[in-house]
Amino acid sequence: MGKRNHNFFIFILLVLPELYFLKADLTSEKKLLFFFNKIEVNGNVDVFLKRGTRLREAKIYADSEIINSVLTKVSQKTLFIDANNTYNIARRLPFIRLKAERKFPVEVIVSVHNIDEIRVLGQSNVTAENITSKNLTIFVASSGKVHLQNISTPKLNIIHEGEGDIILKGDSIEDLKVKITQNGSLFADKLEVSRATLIHQGNGTVHLNPSKWMDARIFGDGNLFLHEKPENIVIDQRGTGRVSDILPDASPLYDINQSDLPRGK
Repeated sequence: MGKRNHNFFIFILLVLPELYFLKADLTSEKKLLFFFNKIEVNGNVDVFLKRGTRLREAKIYADSEIINSVLTKVSQKTLFIDANNTYNIARRLPFIRLKAERKFPVEVIVSVHNIDEIRVLGQSNVTAENITSKNLTIFVASSGKVHLQNISTPKLNIIHEGEGDIILKGDSIEDLKVKITQNGSLFADKLEVSRATLIHQGNGTVHLNPSKWMDARIFGDGNLFLHEKPENIVIDQRGTGRVSDILPDASPLYDINQSDLPRGK
């Protein structure tokens, strides 16, 4: 016990100067970007996509110590955003087993009107508001959160391979296609869709609000909650996940969870 306390005391004495060294002032930087119609976000950053007065302008907010390491680069019509903003003190103290890690917060605000694809990786968070697209694709392999609000697009395709949540809000869209393979969840109860297609192979929860057509294929343990009864519904249920109406007192949508009924009934 005494040896452990002794090591912890040495660790504190060594780490405190390091943390003081890491202390920096918040600063900002503006960049004008070349044309892009796709965005890929990696690392551990918070990205905000919204309409601005100056198209394709990026505003970066970060500590002065690491702002130069924040990447905002356009290549082949794709904007890449990344940052080396996690500092592992244990690397500088190899003889101490205790580990300390500090994250420098990084925020990037990008002014954009039209976008075709958004890819979210690592531990990043992305918020997009009031952007337009003819056919928007969202790929998520992040433990962070993705929040889309008031997106104007007739078709929205989502591939969710991450652990975090995707939140969709807005008026309405025509066609929504979703594929979930991991533990992440999707909350789209505040977005009316005419046609919704779901392939659910994961364990997360899905909330949808389809009005005309619902095609759900439940292969995993995650549940689907419907916030509206669609005119037509087809269910292929092979996993343990279930399809339910969100209102417990509402009349059943269909008795779709009975194994003795034919598929799609």
